[in-house]
Amino acid sequence: MNRFFSHYGSFASVLTLIADVAMLSAFITIASIPVVTIGPALSAGFYVLFQIVREEGARPGFTFWRRFGTDFRAALGGGIILVALLLLGAYQLQLVKYLPASPTLHLVMRAGVLIGMAVIAAVGIWFFAYTSQFSASFAQTLRNAALLAIGHLPRTLSALLFTILPLVALYLRPSLFWSAIILMPLFGFGFVLYLQALVLNAPLSALKNPDPTA
Repeated sequence: MNRFFSHYGSFASVLTLIADVAMLSAFITIASIPVVTIGPALSAGFYVLFQIVREEGARPGFTFWRRFGTDFRAALGGGIILVALLLLGAYQLQLVKYLPASPTLHLVMRAGVLIGMAVIAAVGIWFFAYTSQFSASFAQTLRNAALLAIGHLPRTLSALLFTILPLVALYLRPSLFWSAIILMPLFGFGFVLYLQALVLNAPLSALKNPDPTA
C-alpha cells in the first residue's frame, strides 16, 4: 500500500499521466484557436503522447511547443484540408435534409456522407501520427497514412471509435453540450489522442525501428 502511494508508485504515475494529458489538451486547444493551425497542434500532440506511451521521459510543455514549430509546415496543409473536408461533409448532411427524396434514400445518402467523413477522419488520424514521427512530403505522408489505415484496419477502427464516441455521447445526450465545451479543451482532446497513440504506437514504432532480423 505504501509503495502504491509512494513518489514512484502506481498512484503517482497515474496522477502524473493525468496531469500531462490535461496539460497537452489545453496546449492543443490553444494552438488550434486560429483553426488553420489544427494540423501542427495535432502532430505536436501526437509526438509528445508517443513519448509518454513509450516512456521516453517526455517534457510535455517544452516539447509540445518546440515540436509545434518544427511540424508547422509539414502538418499545416493536412490540417486545413482535413477541416475543409469535414466541414464540407457536415454541409452535405444538412443539404440531404432538404432534398426531395424518400426516407430510405435520405438514410442511404446520410450514411454515404458519414462513411466518407469517417474515412477522411481515419486517414487524418494516421496522417498526423505519421507526421509526428517522420519527415516526408505531403504526398508521401498522405500515401503512407492511407496504406497504414488500410493495413492496420482494426487499429484504425479503434482509433476512429475514440474520436466518434464523444460525438455519439453528445448526440444521445444533448444536455451534455455545455459540459463538453468545458471538459474537452481541458482534458478530452488530450485523452482521445492518448488512446489513439496507444493504439497506433506499435506499427509506427516498427517503422521507426525496423527489426533487422525480420
